[in-house]
Formats: sequence, C-alpha cells, structure tokens
Amino acid sequence: MLPSGIIYTVCQMELEGVYPVADFLESLVNDTKSFGAVVDGMRRMSDPRWHGTPNTTKLKGDPYKGIFELRMKCGNRYLRLPFIFSGECEAVLMFGEIKKKAAPTPTFMNRARAYRDKLNSKEANYEPIDFTQFDE
Repeated sequence: MLPSGIIYTVCQMELEGVYPVADFLESLVNDTKSFGAVVDGMRRMSDPRWHGTPNTTKLKGDPYKGIFELRMKCGNRYLRLPFIFSGECEAVLMFGEIKKKAAPTPTFMNRARAYRDKLNSKEANYEPIDFTQFDE
C-alpha cells in the first residue's frame, strides 16, 4: 500500500529511448475503457486521498523486494503496471500488461525484477508523467 499523507510524483521508466508505459498506453488507445482505467489508476497514485485504498500490492517473494503493482480490472481483463518507489517520493511505473487471470505470471515477475534492477543501478532513467496530455 502507498503510505498515507505523502504526495508522490508518478513517473515512467525510460530505457535506451524506449518508454514501456507510454507504449502500453498507446496499445490501449482504441480501448477507451481500459485506457481510462489505467490513466485514472496512475493519477490516483499521486493523490493522497487515494493512498489508503488504491489497487496496489507488493509482489511477493524476496527476489521481488521493493516492487509493487498497480492493478485494475476492466471487464474480464486485468491491467497491471509494476512500479517501485524512489527515494525522492516518486512512484516509477515500469511497464504495463493485460492478463486474463488475476495472478501475475512468472514472465511479468521476472521482467519487473529486471527493470527494478536497471533502475536501481541507474542503467534506466525515469521522468514524471505529464497528466495534462490526457485531459480533453
């Protein structure tokens, strides 16, 4: 769960010029319900009113220490975005995925771990998400 009372800057990871979260959002552009659910979930991460009850959870297991996921259900699909917290009150989203089952797959877990390690070693960067781009 997100600690209450802290306002986080929601960021996205950048790895060698690629923005996996932006790519995920782009894949949802024709599915307005899923797109809206993901953007709304990402916005909630920075809003202290939602910190006690957002759909976030820790990934279980020592290899995944420090990795959380933002989860939304849209119809019969689960939308997942793993993230880590930086030391600067930033929640850094790493990528997004759509699944038909609630449990994360080993592929998802291992990709999240690899990206966390790249962020922690500074092989990957991150930048704040400009939510005004989603306003109509």
